Amino acid sequence: MQDHDKNLLLAGAKGIRVPARAMVDEAHACLYGLRCAYDHGFRNITIKGNFLQMIQMLKTKLIHDSLLCFLVKDIVAFLIYFDFYSMSFVKRDGHKVAHDLAHRQSLYLEGRLWESKVPKDILT
Repeated sequence: MQDHDKNLLLAGAKGIRVPARAMVDEAHACLYGLRCAYDHGFRNITIKGNFLQMIQMLKTKLIHDSLLCFLVKDIVAFLIYFDFYSMSFVKRDGHKVAHDLAHRQSLYLEGRLWESKVPKDILT
């Protein structure tokens, strides 16, 4: 999570016990991030994701029956706790820190958060 000047505020990784399709894993990560943001007092957020279909589902709230859709329903339901939110699509290589953290998720099954200071090898 970054502020409007792109200063790092919070970063995290959490393992997924049963890896699924990449889009389902992205939805899990989004929901985890929303919960962490809320727990740390953030109330204005922008969700950025590299799966266009998930971002479109979040924006339109057109949800069907599948594991992904159930996760998207949970995300949409959780958004009511924020004063402001927006969503945007980012190409896969558009956010290096998020990409590096995703590769660490298997190391942190219970989750790991860094406040302001992220390991230097992620930021380089």
